[in-house]
Amino acid sequence: MTSCKNKPIETLCLCRVSSDKQAKNETITSQKQACLNYAKHNGFMIDKFFDEDGVSGWGTSRPGLDAMVEYIEQEQ
Repeated sequence: MTSCKNKPIETLCLCRVSSDKQAKNETITSQKQACLNYAKHNGFMIDKFFDEDGVSGWGTSRPGLDAMVEYIEQEQ
């Protein structure tokens, strides 16, 4: 019988910037690196990244979030 204690927890990561100015400053890349660092130090494994470049968090159109939800539904 194998133990699940050492197996990393699979996770997803959604990175978003709401403006072109933020996108030019490579904040998506910075967010991905922060997620990877957090995952490494806390026993997680990021299975997939989803990005939203220039998308407001207030709007109803969230293509990255929608893609992540669809991915989760397909994996179940």
